[in-house]
Amino acid sequence: MPPLRRPDRDQAKFRFWGHDLAATLLPHTDVAAKSRKRASELALTAYLRDLVEKRRTEPDDSLLSSLVAAEEGGDRLSSGELVATALLLLVAGFETTVNLIGNGTVALLCEPEQWRRLGEEPALVPTAVEELLRYDSPVQMTSRIATDDIELDGAGTVPKGAAILVAVGGANRDPDVFDHPNQLRIDRPEASRHLAFSVGIHHCLGVALARLEGSVAIDELTRRYATLQMVGIPTQRQLLVLRGYEQLAVRTPSSSMMSGHDAARGDTERSFSDGRPTTSRGTG
Repeated sequence: MPPLRRPDRDQAKFRFWGHDLAATLLPHTDVAAKSRKRASELALTAYLRDLVEKRRTEPDDSLLSSLVAAEEGGDRLSSGELVATALLLLVAGFETTVNLIGNGTVALLCEPEQWRRLGEEPALVPTAVEELLRYDSPVQMTSRIATDDIELDGAGTVPKGAAILVAVGGANRDPDVFDHPNQLRIDRPEASRHLAFSVGIHHCLGVALARLEGSVAIDELTRRYATLQMVGIPTQRQLLVLRGYEQLAVRTPSSSMMSGHDAARGDTERSFSDGRPTTSRGTG
């Protein structure tokens, strides 16, 4: 069930809005970024409000239509509640999953043997996705409020009520939890102990969808393109909280399992930027 079922032609707009909103998660955001965030938030809210009204009269198989129709004890979600929920589904689910797939692809392409092994042993994909979430988490830090005094091992006390920045990326490389944490191991038995989805009452609501999307993407890429190669150095986004790439250029040699169209053309390079692939002939 797709969350929103929005037209494909609107993909670029969603990517643009998502980028602007994600930038405001930085601990310090400049005035210009805040202004862009506000403009994108207003534009996206207006878009979703129109989409909610459309789903009232033209329901489809999307999660949004199900939320519009949902009823409990005679109560229904208001338009404002539906828009807020749709905004959460889009920003929280879209940005992080895109980064999971992008970060995972880069990590695996830097380890060609593990890339090829996944293509030959697809049963490893679920474990590999957990390892990719641990190894290069889409969310690098988050914030929490201490609900009690917390004694730190030899480093003092965090008082109850204090705001805390939690380095999720650092926790996912904890040598007390993960054996050789700086190594990528697609068959790591303890990979699922990562904190990429948080824990407790803050555990990610979209965890099942994120795992499914990541598994499908990694499985398809490694099976179809056994000899996929990076071209140049991928461009990383300049964010602290979210971790991902602005652009990733790859080459698909003719010897790989490509579609007939690509195979007939020989080596092909693709550059993925802002969610849209552009294609050019490779140099061999």
